[in-house]
Amino acid sequence: MRRNIPKIWQLVGPGIAPALFVAVLAGCGPSRPPTARVEGVVTLGGQPLEGAAVTFTPVEGGRPATGATDAQGRFRLSTFDPGDGAVLGEHVVTVYKEEAAAVVVEDGDLDGGPAGTAPAPRLLVPARYTSRETSELRFTVARRMGPVDITLSPE
Repeated sequence: MRRNIPKIWQLVGPGIAPALFVAVLAGCGPSRPPTARVEGVVTLGGQPLEGAAVTFTPVEGGRPATGATDAQGRFRLSTFDPGDGAVLGEHVVTVYKEEAAAVVVEDGDLDGGPAGTAPAPRLLVPARYTSRETSELRFTVARRMGPVDITLSPE
């Protein structure tokens, strides 16, 4: 019994096809910009700021890096993979932390009925640090950089 093999495969041979397939796949993946590890400490009024979201947004555009502070105010940024840092270049930095808001339930309805009111969350950092448009925090991410100290003023 003769198999019907396409002419192209007869010409390139069985050994070339898998190599060609791998080469095509290698060129299809998304290209990521280079990153550098970024870690540091956030303080507010001289005290470590626990539970804050830290975001480094590239000035030239691109994917932001994010991290969260621990009890000592320490953070480590991630962009594509956990702990990989931020893309190289200049960044606008924002820091955000709000007080957890409790929902007030009216008439004891907890099963998805009309909810009560929730007070607006209260910011625990000055509002100017929470937006790219108002934050004056800027850092340049470079390949071999030391820890970043982000010092927030309470006023």
